[in-house]
Amino acid sequence: MRPLDPAHIRYTSDSISATFQGGGTLCGTIEDLRSGKLKSKDFPRICVFWDDDEQEWFSIHNRRLHCFKEAQLPRISVREIDRSSVDLSKVTTTTNGYSVRVRNFEPRRDSNFSSTASDGCWILTHQAGFNEMWTLYYADASGEYNTGISLPSDSKFVTDGKGGVWALCGTTGVTGQWGLWHCDANEERQYYEYPSESSLYSDGEGGVWVLCNGENGRGELWHATTWGEDMRYLYPLESQIAPDGKGGVWVLCSTDGEQRLWHASKHDGECNTGYHYPEDSLLVGDGSGGVWILCRTHGDWKLWHANHSREREFYDYPSDSKMVGDGEGGVFVLCRTNGKHALWHANQASEWQCGDGTGDDSGQFPADTKLVSDHNGGAWLLCSTADVDQWVVWRLRNDSEYSTGFKYPSTSRLVDVVAL
Repeated sequence: MRPLDPAHIRYTSDSISATFQGGGTLCGTIEDLRSGKLKSKDFPRICVFWDDDEQEWFSIHNRRLHCFKEAQLPRISVREIDRSSVDLSKVTTTTNGYSVRVRNFEPRRDSNFSSTASDGCWILTHQAGFNEMWTLYYADASGEYNTGISLPSDSKFVTDGKGGVWALCGTTGVTGQWGLWHCDANEERQYYEYPSESSLYSDGEGGVWVLCNGENGRGELWHATTWGEDMRYLYPLESQIAPDGKGGVWVLCSTDGEQRLWHASKHDGECNTGYHYPEDSLLVGDGSGGVWILCRTHGDWKLWHANHSREREFYDYPSDSKMVGDGEGGVFVLCRTNGKHALWHANQASEWQCGDGTGDDSGQFPADTKLVSDHNGGAWLLCSTADVDQWVVWRLRNDSEYSTGFKYPSTSRLVDVVAL
């Protein structure tokens, strides 16, 4: 039989051991395959069968298949068997063969992990040797913790505002339909299903807003909690949405030929504020019910603030600035300043550059810094260091920054209030 691309072969098991029966770990084997120390021909050929219903190849040798997939081998030799020879009681996959869970690989959940504080930081990162499934870490003032929660690397995550996260990921086994999970220190559980291209927005009160493609191609804005879900409003799929931190969201979308700013809440309905902003505006919630808007104004880029009672123009910032709300009515802005990138903090009273003034580099961070709010007046930052592969988590409190010393791969993602 001709060699196959392991990426096009599906699993039959729901989970696999992290070690082989004869000794050796999957992680070590993957690294040896990547380095060339081992070749696929050094292993017995995996057995595959063709499934007429799925029109796909499946393998009964899941550990070897996992290693070949993770090592990203382009082709492997296989042995074809007839589907009728397969013991169907051993076909336990719950994802239709798209993924497999690796049992008992280290590091595991830290026994003292807790996420009850709402000002911590969630980090999604990969473990060495595992590309498909990434691990959630949690950091706060007391330290960093491995949550033991593993989900696909392309998952979409948002904080729930109460110490947990919502995750939309491909765990249903149905093409185009992903599962919506809730994860915290006590549980990880799938609750609902939404289209894979859906966008998530935290409601800041334990729930999540989901903008998805509904019937007849209309954009539908759903609200979900751990006790129920319901479709609330209709907005275009291209709408810009920013959580307000008080359970609702701000929505900038086309209305009667103009981009109008709407507000939608869980209990008080939706309203058109009458404010209009350019289509390419950048929106972030302020965490106190309002919204900051960076937009083109008479040829320059200005930072505006809006709430139900009024809108007001405040400060000048470059169009490519990065922004996050501080959770207490203000906003952090990372932007070019005097030839370098500096972090600014602004509210409706004033703006100022962050840093403790102890050196020329105080308050300055690389342009590719990843930035999220701690929802308590501060921020978390993940930024590059001299080690290009390991980035460092910084904490900003009272406008002074300090390095936590926590290091993660540069590909890691900080979990924010919005996931598109």
